[in-house]
Order: sequence, then C-alpha cells, then structure tokens
Amino acid sequence: MAAESLNDPFALFGLPASFDVDAAALERTYLARSRAAHPDFHAADDAAQEQAVEESSRLNEAYTILKTPILRAEHLLDRLGGPSGLEVRDMPPEFLMEIMDLREEIEDVRQAGGLETDRGRALEAKLNADLQGVYAEMGEKFATALAAEKADADLLLGIRRSINVARYLEGLLRDLKE
Repeated sequence: MAAESLNDPFALFGLPASFDVDAAALERTYLARSRAAHPDFHAADDAAQEQAVEESSRLNEAYTILKTPILRAEHLLDRLGGPSGLEVRDMPPEFLMEIMDLREEIEDVRQAGGLETDRGRALEAKLNADLQGVYAEMGEKFATALAAEKADADLLLGIRRSINVARYLEGLLRDLKE
C-alpha cells in the first residue's frame, strides 16, 4: 500500500473522499478489516504480529476520523488546503447572535430539571436539528469543493466557519447534558 494511502482514511477504507459517508457500510468494512488485521490472528509470527498491530492502529484511527463528522470535515478541509482552526476561529455573525440566547436557555433548562423536562428535550432536539443542518450544509460545500479542480478560498473559509459552528453546537449539547 502506498504511503499516501496509509495516511488517507478514505483510501484505507476504499471510499471516495466525501463528507457524506454511508455509516453502515463503513462499519461493515471496518469490522471485516479489523478482524483480518487483528494481532491475535498473527501470534505465531512476531513480524506479522507487529505489522498487524500497526495495521490495526491505522484502521482504528482512520475509522474514528471517518465516523466522526467533525474529524472527517477537518481531514477533508486539510486535504483541500483550507484554513485550520488555529488560523480561523470565527463563526458567521448570525450564529454569534444566537449563542448568548442558547447559553441562557441551557442554564434555565439545567435549573428547571434538565433534559428530563419537556423544555430540556425540546432544546436538545433543536440543537441536534441545528447541528444536522450544519452537517448537511457542510456536505454540500464539500461536494462543490471536491468536484472543483482547485477549491475556491472563500468556499474553504465558509467550510471552516461551518466546522467552527458545528464544534460550538456539539459543545452546547455537551453542556446541556451535564
């Protein structure tokens, strides 16, 4: 396997580079490949066992990247030459206005009984729907960027900002669940 393929989770799993991944197919492929590469099946040969340990590690890391939307987005954006999270930390202005209201709502829900209340479940559903909407938007942006011969800098910046929003929404969901 070429060195580039070893570092590319999509190539390792034989998948096209895309934000949208068939989770069930990914899981099936992961289980089949991890079973075949499991070090216990190579216990009689030290060199083969060492190679199996390395292969298992690569599979586990690639699987984690591919199954986790934020990690998958980060990998794809890096692959396209887009800005890192250290370079661009901002989010769309319209989302920044919502943040204070969402934080306040989370605090109110926590004080009023948390996720066990109708209000808590409604807020969780809203945050999950917002997150899924950001993921859908990212999928469209990535499809455009990956189809282009050279990705547009403004499009890559928009993807970075979408990733930042998704990370923030995931954080709000965690805060709500605490």
